[in-house]
Amino acid sequence: MQLSGELRASTSSAIPQDTSAWCPSPQPAMAIEDAAAAPTFKEALKQDKAQYDDCTPCRVIGTGAFVGLGAYTYVSGHAQLKAQEAVIRRSKSMFGMKSRRAAITGTAAGLVGLGVYRWFA
Repeated sequence: MQLSGELRASTSSAIPQDTSAWCPSPQPAMAIEDAAAAPTFKEALKQDKAQYDDCTPCRVIGTGAFVGLGAYTYVSGHAQLKAQEAVIRRSKSMFGMKSRRAAITGTAAGLVGLGVYRWFA
């Protein structure tokens, strides 16, 4: 397919010639002698924590989301169990009311625990 000179000029100028900004060249494989320069696990964790440390608003939002989700799970889950208690008891299911309550409470506690972890970690 032949392009006209004007169309060819406009399309070639739109394509950047230097692609290093968006397409970095692959790094060469690490040589055996470079392996000794690799950081230890503790050093790597320290570098990651310094590089990816969360700001306070991020922690507040994340903590609030997990704690709120845990509270919602607890309240709505137990309300739905109470509303469906007669149907569940009639079904003769292997999972009775006690195990269902424990599952909902455990899920809610896990989510609240994640919120607390999110705040302090």
